[in-house]
Amino acid sequence: MFRVGARGALQPHPLLVDTGKEPWGATVAPNGRTLYVTDTADRTISAYRIGVDGTPSRFAVFRTTSDHPKQTVLSPDGRFLYLSYADADETEDSPARPITRYAVLPDGSLGPPQDVAKAGPANYGITMSPDGGLLYVTSNVAQNVQGFRVGKDGSLKPVPGLPVSVPFPVGLKVTPDGQHLYVCANLDTGSPPGGLLGFTIHADGSLTPTADSPAPTPGTAAVAITPDGRDVFANIQDTSQVVAFAIGSGGTLKQAPGSPFSTGGKRPLSQSLAVRPVPATTPQ
Repeated sequence: MFRVGARGALQPHPLLVDTGKEPWGATVAPNGRTLYVTDTADRTISAYRIGVDGTPSRFAVFRTTSDHPKQTVLSPDGRFLYLSYADADETEDSPARPITRYAVLPDGSLGPPQDVAKAGPANYGITMSPDGGLLYVTSNVAQNVQGFRVGKDGSLKPVPGLPVSVPFPVGLKVTPDGQHLYVCANLDTGSPPGGLLGFTIHADGSLTPTADSPAPTPGTAAVAITPDGRDVFANIQDTSQVVAFAIGSGGTLKQAPGSPFSTGGKRPLSQSLAVRPVPATTPQ
């Protein structure tokens, strides 16, 4: 765990927090009080209370319904946690994987797991619309994005007309206004540019490509959108860079001056990007 400085710098001397084996996804509750981490090798989710100083302390471990739990997403109201599964060894012949729903109890603990839908296999990415009415999942093996309407009870109903085809999709995010979805296509270095795809989200949850999709960038794996919905960022795993775009009318993308930017590291993976919410009075 790092503390973040006023200008966004990570402070020295990070705190190491115990997890289960092979931690993967990390999701903070909307109220900021609970952290959930998927322990891929243990088939569990670890839950942590976040102290007033930001320090997490694990208070419970919850079993999943299948192997290799990967990514979680919380409904915006904090009532439900959804979990996807993926294994690097899955193939086109592998069965579809469940999407598991947990009710979140008042103390942040999780109720019994329930498999409420299937997608995939190899569902590395999962995201929800800001109003909590839609949930989207990427299948890296089936090479598509599946969508579901979310019921008041947390149930999932497939969106008509989906899935849509996306080559080797991984991360995905919905814009804050709920109008557009951006999906990373983790293409290899020999593929033509087209590593970030944009979609317009219609009222029923169906998707149509934006006018300039896909964006002319190498393959990407993680995507992040600024809270004001004006900019989108994605990592380029093979070149260790971050590409930046301004989001224009109809969800079209215009690459930022100087983009892509070097990360200074090597091979950023599918959860390597986050945008910090910054108040207007905070120095940039």
